[in-house]
Order: sequence, then C-alpha cells, then structure tokens
Amino acid sequence: MLRLLLFATLLFIGVSVGAQICSGITGPVIYLEDFGSGPNPGPELPAGTTTYTYGLGGGGLYYVTNDSGQNGALL
Repeated sequence: MLRLLLFATLLFIGVSVGAQICSGITGPVIYLEDFGSGPNPGPELPAGTTTYTYGLGGGGLYYVTNDSGQNGALL
C-alpha cells in the first residue's frame, strides 16, 4: 500500500509541475554590474576579509575569477 501511495504521489507531482516559461518581453534591465577587468585568477583578498585560505583547489580554499566554470574547468 505504501509503494502504491508513493508511486501515485510521484506520478501526480510529475504531471502537475510545469515549467515557468516567459513568452513576453522581459522589460528593461533593472540592475547591471560590471566588475571591470584584471588578472584571472585575481589577487588575494585583504587580510581579515575571509577565513578561507587563498589558493586553487578544494574545500576551504578560494580564488577570485571571472569564470563560473559552467563550460568546463574554472581556469
């Protein structure tokens, strides 16, 4: 019975959820930020700005870049 209820719930959620599609004009840009240019990756932040360590790599490290990494490697 529990499996049937779970199946029906998942089926209902899959059928009832629809995408939010914008079919009209989105209007003017309200906010636009330009961070300029510079080296990539950028320099280390001033001391006391963050508790993270500057560097490329995994957890607890940070670096400033102009690449979000959505199309492959960050650098």
